Amino acid sequence: MEKHLYASQMAYTPEEYARKVVRRIYASLAVNALLFATVLYLLHVTCSSPNLLEYVPIDLALLPLLTALASTAYLLYFYEKPKLRASKVSKGLIRELPYACAYATSYVAAGVPPRKALSMLTGKSKLLPYISRDVSRAEKLRQLFALSDLEAFEKDSEMHVCGEWSDFLLTVVAAERGGGDTLAVFRDMLKGYFAELRAFYERLSRKMGMVAEAVVVLFAVMPLLLYVLVSVSATPEALESARLFTFIMQPLLGVVMILGIDSMYPKEPFNLYRKSYLR
Repeated sequence: MEKHLYASQMAYTPEEYARKVVRRIYASLAVNALLFATVLYLLHVTCSSPNLLEYVPIDLALLPLLTALASTAYLLYFYEKPKLRASKVSKGLIRELPYACAYATSYVAAGVPPRKALSMLTGKSKLLPYISRDVSRAEKLRQLFALSDLEAFEKDSEMHVCGEWSDFLLTVVAAERGGGDTLAVFRDMLKGYFAELRAFYERLSRKMGMVAEAVVVLFAVMPLLLYVLVSVSATPEALESARLFTFIMQPLLGVVMILGIDSMYPKEPFNLYRKSYLR
């Protein structure tokens, strides 16, 4: 939990978040108990007055069960919220890592030390929001625990759940301490990151090609075949099937296709990079 809270950038210590979870559990139990007592009282009044049965919903007894399920789902979400936030931050770091490495490589090529090149990424908050926040947090760790820059980056890598970002930080620290040709180290990292990025987009292009073929089959070939069969038979049942397919099946297939494409396509924050694209 500690690493997930740290990576999620939520302003809570593990003890504070545990107390918040416990308070929500107590509040949920109190609400469920109050609702259960209210339902029992209403059922008692209803049973004592048969004339009121027609005014009371039959599924009144299901209300405490539904409330308990809803509160349990909320508690599970609140408990897993740091993990979900940490996963979102990790995906953002992985997405921005090739471009951050490109910036750092250009700084190192200009003669800037690796640790200083990494610290300069805090000025790229609009283009690299996740990485700039994480580097700023490493600076806060340095000030809080009186560490050196390299020790702060090491501590940040130890407390992070994103393995790719931790490896990048440790590589920068090793390049700074080892000396030698640090530019060659950054160039090798840059080539590796952009090779992975190229492979990712090649896989994505193949997936989108398969989706395009599925769209042609589902929304062009299959409707055409169905309408040809309907025109040949021209029975009332066939016409009803054509209406069902046109007004129900086709929209449902469209929604499923849109959700599938949205799940496969990378979530790029285009609004952050739009100004750079237009230059």
